Order: sequence, then structure tokens, then C-alpha cells
Amino acid sequence: MISRARNAWLLAGVLLLVAGALTAVSYVAHWSPCFDGGVRSDLCSHRRDTWLTPPYMADPPDRVPWVVGPVAIASLLAGLAWPVAMMALPLRRAGRVVGTLLALQAVSIGVWSVVSAFTPLIDPEMDISGLWYVGGELLAVALALGMVLSSVDEEKIPLRLVWPVIALVGTTTFGLVRWMAELVVFHGHLGDGYPRPGAGFGMAATLLLCGAALVVRSRLRDRAPSTERRTRATAQP
Repeated sequence: MISRARNAWLLAGVLLLVAGALTAVSYVAHWSPCFDGGVRSDLCSHRRDTWLTPPYMADPPDRVPWVVGPVAIASLLAGLAWPVAMMALPLRRAGRVVGTLLALQAVSIGVWSVVSAFTPLIDPEMDISGLWYVGGELLAVALALGMVLSSVDEEKIPLRLVWPVIALVGTTTFGLVRWMAELVVFHGHLGDGYPRPGAGFGMAATLLLCGAALVVRSRLRDRAPSTERRTRATAQP
């Protein structure tokens, strides 16, 4: 059981790390015309007007796999990180249900993005349901609150809750709230969505940090049981 949990944290962390690297590749490629003093160029202005936003539905003129493809794959990998992380969590029945719904939402966003980026099967003009787009973040908040509330009998919120929250943050990186935060950070406007060059790097950083944290968690997993036993032994009269 311990080995299974350790491997689950490790795999989830690796998925997020790879997703972060692919996200960085896509946004570097997308914003490359704006670097080296080219911010005022026509091509840079075009990139600002059509910057990569999740779900990654590439317009036909911009359907360049080496630009859109990596971040589309990243959104799928980030979605897959959560069901992997769930294997390391002793969730109750309600938590399992919410966690499964979150996994389905996150993976569906990734599949949609990959199909759109690499094929013409999805119409780029198709409207996206805002509820579907933000649903993963809402489910993640509900799940995190549920885990906290289930620990109210303990003296303080246990440290073990930090790791599933990190996994939740990583796997919902491509949600609506995170996209709006990216606009604000890079001086975009929520009404028009035209940010400064570099928007998207915040999402890459989020994935890399969350992935690194879960990899570290996988290294700490073996020591947790012995520490818990020592704590119980000390507490006994």
C-alpha cells in the first residue's frame, strides 16, 4: 500500500512536470515574435489577439501543431495527474465521487484540446460552456473543503491535506479562474483577452512547482508511517 501511494505521488508529479515543460514550450513558441524588441510588430500584435487560451481550440490559420500541440497535450497530462493522485488518497465515498467527476472534467478538457489542436474535427467557432470550463475548479474547491471538514475533530489541519491540494491546483491549471488570473497578471483585460506577451508562463510555472512538490512528496512517503507510530507511542500514557 505504501509503495503504491509513493508511486502514485511520483507519477502524478512527473505528469505535472512534463505538462509544465510542454506548456512553456508552447508559450515560448507562440510569443517568440514579440521577443527581442518585436513587441510592436504586426505578427506580435496578431499573437496577442489570438493567444493560446484553454481549452486549446486552434483557429485554422493558426493550427500549427508545434505551437498549439505541446500545450494541448499538457492539458491532458495535467488532467490525468489527478486520477493518478487519487490512488494515494484514502478518500471517503463522497470524496471519491467528487474526485471522479473532477477527473472526468479535467481529462475531457485535455482530450478536447488535443483533438482540436491536431485535427479539424472540432469547429473552432463552437461555443464552450462556461460551466464545463470552470467545473473542475469548482469541484476541486468542494473536494478540498470536504477534506478539511472531515478533519475538524483534529487539533489542527493535518499536513497530509497539503499534498492533495497541491495536486488539485496542478490538475486544474487550465481552468477558467486560472486563465482570468493569467490575464490580470499579464495586464490583459477580461473583456477583450489581449494580454502582454508572456501570458501563459504563469500556468507553466504552476505546473512545474506542483509537479516538483509531488515528486518530493513521493520521497517522503516511506517515512510517514514510522513517524505516525512514534507519535502515537509518545501520546500513550
